[in-house]
Formats: sequence, C-alpha cells, structure tokens
Amino acid sequence: MFWRPDIPKLVEAGKIKRLIRLIRHRRSDVRLEAFETLYRLHKDDPEILEKLRYSLKDKDRMVRYNAILSFARLGDKSVIDDLYTIVAKGGIDEQID
Repeated sequence: MFWRPDIPKLVEAGKIKRLIRLIRHRRSDVRLEAFETLYRLHKDDPEILEKLRYSLKDKDRMVRYNAILSFARLGDKSVIDDLYTIVAKGGIDEQID
C-alpha cells in the first residue's frame, strides 16, 4: 500500500502550502480530500480559492464535479457551463434531477 498523506494532521500543523500541493496528488481520493478541506476552511480567502480552481479541470469526475459544485455555491458564474454539462450531458448516474 502506498503512503497516504494525513490531511487532518497537516491542517492541525497549519501546513496550508502542503495541502495546496495535494490537489495535484496522483491519487484522486487525496486530491478530493485536500480540495474539500481547503474549501471548507478557506472558502473566504480569494488567494486559496484561486489555487483551488485547478480542481475544476481535474481528470477525475468526482474531484471535478465537487469543485464545480463548490464554486457554484459561492455564486461563481464561471462554472455555469460546467453545471449545465453535469445536468444535461452526464450519465444517468451523474445527472441532477
């Protein structure tokens, strides 16, 4: 088994730069947890949000959709086309009713 970063421990230690680097980790579950953690703790910080935009184009659908929906919750109009794609063109299990 590969080593997995301890994200709660990084948060506790205040290692924000390390968390930001994890949104580019090779494992999608790590990228997703890093994104969700940073978003939850720093959604009011424009500098961190700008770095989180990287996840809007993630190769993993769950990471990408989570990022799109998170930015939509903030009222970010730049994700409208991506929201449309999720709703209208996603697979049956991906569509929002």
